[in-house]
Amino acid sequence: TTEDLSAVAGTYSVVVTDSRSCTAEGTYTIDEFMDEIEISVEVDTDIYNGYGVSCYGECDAKINLSVEANNPWTLFVNGVETEKDEFSGLDFCAGDHSIRILDAIGLDTTINFTVEEPELLEVTLDEITCATDLDGSISVVAEGGVENYVFNWGITGESDDFVEDLDVGTYSVIVTDANKCQALLNELEVESCIEPVDPEDCFL
Repeated sequence: TTEDLSAVAGTYSVVVTDSRSCTAEGTYTIDEFMDEIEISVEVDTDIYNGYGVSCYGECDAKINLSVEANNPWTLFVNGVETEKDEFSGLDFCAGDHSIRILDAIGLDTTINFTVEEPELLEVTLDEITCATDLDGSISVVAEGGVENYVFNWGITGESDDFVEDLDVGTYSVIVTDANKCQALLNELEVESCIEPVDPEDCFL
Protein backbone atom coordinates (compact mmCIF):
# COMPACT_ATOMS: atom_id res chain seq x y z
CA THR A 1 0.00 0.00 0.00
CA THR A 2 3.03 2.29 -0.04
CA GLU A 3 5.16 3.50 -2.94
CA ASP A 4 8.39 2.23 -1.36
CA LEU A 5 9.27 -1.36 -0.54
CA SER A 6 12.35 -2.91 0.99
CA ALA A 7 12.78 -6.30 -0.63
CA VAL A 8 15.25 -9.10 -1.20
CA ALA A 9 16.33 -10.25 -4.64
CA GLY A 10 13.51 -11.61 -6.75
CA THR A 11 10.77 -10.64 -9.22
CA TYR A 12 7.90 -8.45 -8.03
CA SER A 13 4.65 -7.21 -9.52
CA VAL A 14 2.96 -3.97 -8.55
CA VAL A 15 -0.48 -2.54 -9.29
CA VAL A 16 -1.06 1.19 -8.86
CA THR A 17 -4.64 2.48 -8.46
CA ASP A 18 -5.48 6.17 -8.50
CA SER A 19 -8.44 8.06 -7.01
CA ARG A 20 -10.57 7.27 -10.05
CA SER A 21 -9.84 3.54 -9.79
CA CYS A 22 -7.61 3.61 -12.88
CA THR A 23 -4.83 1.08 -12.60
CA ALA A 24 -1.37 0.44 -14.01
CA GLU A 25 0.69 -2.69 -13.57
CA GLY A 26 4.40 -3.41 -13.71
CA THR A 27 6.81 -6.26 -13.05
CA TYR A 28 10.31 -5.64 -11.75
CA THR A 29 13.30 -7.85 -10.97
CA ILE A 30 15.84 -7.19 -8.23
CA ASP A 31 19.10 -8.99 -8.90
CA GLU A 32 21.43 -10.23 -6.21
CA PHE A 33 24.75 -8.48 -6.02
CA MET A 34 27.64 -10.56 -7.31
CA ASP A 35 30.58 -10.93 -4.94
CA GLU A 36 33.11 -11.20 -7.78
CA ILE A 37 33.50 -10.15 -11.40
CA GLU A 38 33.76 -12.82 -14.08
CA ILE A 39 35.65 -11.92 -17.26
CA SER A 40 36.25 -14.14 -20.27
CA VAL A 41 38.55 -13.01 -23.07
CA GLU A 42 39.09 -15.00 -26.27
CA VAL A 43 41.33 -13.98 -29.14
CA ASP A 44 39.63 -14.95 -32.40
CA THR A 45 42.26 -17.05 -34.19
CA ASP A 46 39.91 -18.79 -36.62
CA ILE A 47 39.96 -15.94 -39.13
CA TYR A 48 43.77 -15.90 -39.39
CA ASN A 49 44.69 -19.58 -39.46
CA GLY A 50 45.64 -19.92 -35.81
CA TYR A 51 47.04 -16.43 -35.22
CA GLY A 52 45.49 -13.35 -33.65
CA VAL A 53 46.56 -10.98 -36.43
CA SER A 54 46.81 -11.59 -40.16
CA CYS A 55 50.42 -10.54 -40.77
CA TYR A 56 53.54 -9.63 -38.85
CA GLY A 57 53.15 -6.11 -37.45
CA GLU A 58 49.43 -5.84 -38.28
CA CYS A 59 46.78 -4.55 -35.85
CA ASP A 60 43.64 -6.39 -36.95
CA ALA A 61 42.96 -8.83 -34.10
CA LYS A 62 39.38 -9.28 -32.89
CA ILE A 63 38.64 -10.09 -29.25
CA ASN A 64 35.53 -11.79 -27.87
CA LEU A 65 34.72 -10.39 -24.41
CA SER A 66 32.21 -11.69 -21.88
CA VAL A 67 31.60 -9.88 -18.57
CA GLU A 68 29.40 -10.71 -15.59
CA ALA A 69 29.44 -7.87 -13.06
CA ASN A 70 27.14 -5.65 -11.03
CA ASN A 71 25.58 -3.06 -13.33
CA PRO A 72 26.55 -0.50 -14.30
CA TRP A 73 30.17 -1.42 -14.86
CA THR A 74 33.04 0.43 -16.53
CA LEU A 75 35.42 -1.03 -19.10
CA PHE A 76 39.10 -0.14 -19.43
CA VAL A 77 41.15 -1.42 -22.38
CA ASN A 78 44.90 -1.18 -21.86
CA GLY A 79 44.26 1.43 -19.18
CA VAL A 80 41.90 3.58 -21.27
CA GLU A 81 38.20 3.86 -20.40
CA THR A 82 36.22 2.49 -23.34
CA GLU A 83 32.52 2.48 -24.18
CA LYS A 84 31.14 -1.06 -24.06
CA ASP A 85 29.34 -0.75 -27.38
CA GLU A 86 32.60 0.30 -29.06
CA PHE A 87 34.60 -2.74 -27.96
CA SER A 88 33.52 -5.06 -30.77
CA GLY A 89 34.87 -2.57 -33.31
CA LEU A 90 38.35 -2.39 -31.78
CA ASP A 91 41.36 -3.83 -33.59
CA PHE A 92 44.23 -5.11 -31.46
CA CYS A 93 47.91 -5.34 -32.33
CA ALA A 94 50.09 -8.33 -31.56
CA GLY A 95 51.47 -8.30 -28.03
CA ASP A 96 50.24 -8.07 -24.44
CA HIS A 97 46.96 -6.40 -23.51
CA SER A 98 44.74 -5.91 -20.47
CA ILE A 99 41.01 -5.66 -19.78
CA ARG A 100 39.86 -4.08 -16.53
CA ILE A 101 36.29 -4.04 -15.18
CA LEU A 102 35.13 -1.75 -12.36
CA ASP A 103 31.56 -2.45 -11.29
CA ALA A 104 28.78 -0.64 -9.43
CA ILE A 105 29.82 -1.77 -5.94
CA GLY A 106 33.52 -1.18 -6.41
CA LEU A 107 34.68 -4.63 -7.41
CA ASP A 108 37.76 -4.28 -9.60
CA THR A 109 39.19 -7.06 -11.78
CA THR A 110 41.85 -7.10 -14.50
CA ILE A 111 42.63 -9.88 -16.97
CA ASN A 112 45.73 -9.96 -19.18
CA PHE A 113 46.00 -11.67 -22.55
CA THR A 114 48.39 -11.96 -25.48
CA VAL A 115 47.74 -11.65 -29.21
CA GLU A 116 50.10 -13.86 -31.23
CA GLU A 117 51.39 -12.93 -34.69
CA PRO A 118 52.99 -14.98 -37.49
CA GLU A 119 56.65 -14.49 -38.34
CA LEU A 120 57.55 -11.92 -40.96
CA LEU A 121 56.93 -13.25 -44.47
CA GLU A 122 60.13 -13.12 -46.50
CA VAL A 123 61.24 -14.36 -49.90
CA THR A 124 64.92 -14.80 -50.83
CA LEU A 125 66.78 -15.89 -53.92
CA ASP A 126 67.90 -19.50 -54.12
CA GLU A 127 69.42 -19.78 -57.59
CA ILE A 128 69.44 -18.16 -61.03
CA THR A 129 70.69 -19.91 -64.16
CA CYS A 130 71.71 -18.08 -67.30
CA ALA A 131 69.79 -18.31 -70.58
CA THR A 132 70.87 -19.24 -74.09
CA ASP A 133 67.55 -19.81 -75.82
CA LEU A 134 64.58 -19.53 -73.41
CA ASP A 135 66.24 -21.93 -70.96
CA GLY A 136 66.99 -19.68 -67.98
CA SER A 137 65.48 -20.37 -64.55
CA ILE A 138 64.98 -18.81 -61.12
CA SER A 139 64.24 -20.47 -57.81
CA VAL A 140 63.35 -18.67 -54.59
CA VAL A 141 62.62 -19.61 -50.97
CA ALA A 142 59.70 -18.27 -48.89
CA GLU A 143 59.76 -18.32 -45.08
CA GLY A 144 57.55 -17.01 -42.30
CA GLY A 145 53.92 -15.99 -42.66
CA VAL A 146 51.39 -18.80 -42.89
CA GLU A 147 51.69 -21.61 -45.42
CA ASN A 148 50.62 -22.35 -48.13
CA TYR A 149 52.39 -19.88 -50.40
CA VAL A 150 51.44 -18.68 -53.87
CA PHE A 151 54.19 -17.22 -56.09
CA ASN A 152 53.18 -14.65 -58.70
CA TRP A 153 55.88 -14.15 -61.33
CA GLY A 154 53.67 -12.19 -63.67
CA ILE A 155 53.90 -15.14 -66.04
CA THR A 156 50.74 -17.01 -66.96
CA GLY A 157 50.47 -20.39 -65.27
CA GLU A 158 53.45 -19.94 -62.95
CA SER A 159 52.65 -20.05 -59.22
CA ASP A 160 55.48 -22.09 -57.66
CA ASP A 161 58.84 -21.17 -56.15
CA PHE A 162 60.63 -22.23 -59.34
CA VAL A 163 60.17 -20.80 -62.80
CA GLU A 164 61.97 -21.91 -65.97
CA ASP A 165 62.09 -21.43 -69.76
CA LEU A 166 63.09 -17.82 -69.20
CA ASP A 167 64.68 -15.47 -71.65
CA VAL A 168 67.41 -13.01 -70.73
CA GLY A 169 65.84 -10.22 -68.68
CA THR A 170 64.82 -8.90 -65.27
CA TYR A 171 62.10 -10.61 -63.25
CA SER A 172 60.25 -10.17 -59.95
CA VAL A 173 58.05 -12.34 -57.78
CA ILE A 174 55.32 -11.59 -55.23
CA VAL A 175 54.66 -14.23 -52.58
CA THR A 176 51.22 -14.37 -50.94
CA ASP A 177 50.58 -16.54 -47.88
CA ALA A 178 47.38 -18.10 -46.52
CA ASN A 179 46.49 -14.87 -44.68
CA LYS A 180 46.96 -12.74 -47.82
CA CYS A 181 50.21 -11.25 -46.53
CA GLN A 182 52.70 -10.44 -49.28
CA ALA A 183 56.44 -10.16 -49.83
CA LEU A 184 58.22 -8.87 -52.94
CA LEU A 185 61.56 -9.85 -54.45
CA ASN A 186 62.59 -7.91 -57.56
CA GLU A 187 65.61 -7.17 -59.74
CA LEU A 188 66.16 -10.86 -60.48
CA GLU A 189 68.48 -10.74 -63.48
CA VAL A 190 68.70 -13.68 -65.88
CA GLU A 191 71.89 -13.13 -67.86
CA SER A 192 72.98 -14.59 -71.16
CA CYS A 193 75.11 -17.71 -71.07
CA ILE A 194 77.06 -16.36 -74.08
CA GLU A 195 79.82 -14.08 -72.97
CA PRO A 196 80.04 -10.82 -74.95
CA VAL A 197 83.01 -10.48 -77.23
CA ASP A 198 85.40 -7.60 -76.60
CA PRO A 199 85.75 -5.71 -79.92
CA GLU A 200 89.47 -5.39 -79.33
CA ASP A 201 89.79 -9.19 -79.43
CA CYS A 202 88.65 -9.15 -83.07
CA PHE A 203 91.94 -7.51 -84.13
CA LEU A 204 94.26 -9.90 -82.35
